[in-house]
Amino acid sequence: MPYTGGRPPAAAFFDHWRRFQGWCARRGLRSVLSDVALIGYEPPGRPGARAFLYQVCVPVTEAYQPDDEAAAIASIPGGSYVLCRGELPETPRLFRAARSYAAQQGLAVERGGIEILRPVPDNPEWLVVDAGCRVHG
Repeated sequence: MPYTGGRPPAAAFFDHWRRFQGWCARRGLRSVLSDVALIGYEPPGRPGARAFLYQVCVPVTEAYQPDDEAAAIASIPGGSYVLCRGELPETPRLFRAARSYAAQQGLAVERGGIEILRPVPDNPEWLVVDAGCRVHG
């Protein structure tokens, strides 16, 4: 489900996540991947672009078709990603750590980013986040 607006910690950004989770709950829609609950993806933007574009996603089967116009089927680019794991409030620090690690390894970092929210095996209601960036090289 697409979002355009203020970057986190903007209230509208977190409201969008809550709306998406409510949208999924009303439809009984859950991730088809047992180790992934939700995905947040910021596609690479133009340098200096003011608009923050972001996709909130839930992994679905290829056959799934959304039942309203608020959502669409999309794919996240494959390739190599550098990810750092932590708690949700640590997400900005995790992004910085992933970019720093990639730079230290001489990897070209693509603009944008990804968060993969994963259930904790001992407590599936709690999520941890793998946050980072796509890399090349």
